[in-house]
Amino acid sequence: MKRHYRVQWSFVLACLAGLLISCRDATAPGRLGRLEFLARISKTSVPVGESASLEFVIRNPTSETIRVNTSCGVIQTYIQEFFASEPLITWPQGCLTVAFFTDLAPGAEYVQRVLVIGGPPDPLVNMTPGTFFLDVGGYKAYAKMAQTKTNTLQFVVVQ
Repeated sequence: MKRHYRVQWSFVLACLAGLLISCRDATAPGRLGRLEFLARISKTSVPVGESASLEFVIRNPTSETIRVNTSCGVIQTYIQEFFASEPLITWPQGCLTVAFFTDLAPGAEYVQRVLVIGGPPDPLVNMTPGTFFLDVGGYKAYAKMAQTKTNTLQFVVVQ
């Protein structure tokens, strides 16, 4: 009977170890380094009334599937004027504390998109999260995840 008890504990410990290994978060220290975290933009000159997509990408360049924490707020987007020291926009804000994970296959990407529209806010346009109106001027955008920052995008809103 005592031997049966030991088998159960070893089974429980093996299950716990398997659970911890399978739920590793790729954003934990040391794991993000295996992923590419970059930014790209659809166009660098945005005329008033037109839009551009900013994409903040987590890419898996490895040969194995990696689980990534893609919960709201894990990727923080920043947009600021060229010469400003503080961001004009920080997004997202006010997230629910629910954890979401995405399994990234080798070569796969997780993309968070932000839409910028040139010109003053239009009250007739249905605003969706991640959509921002920007006045004429120069801007830079980047994102942060854990302690890692993407490359900085530069773009202008023109008349």
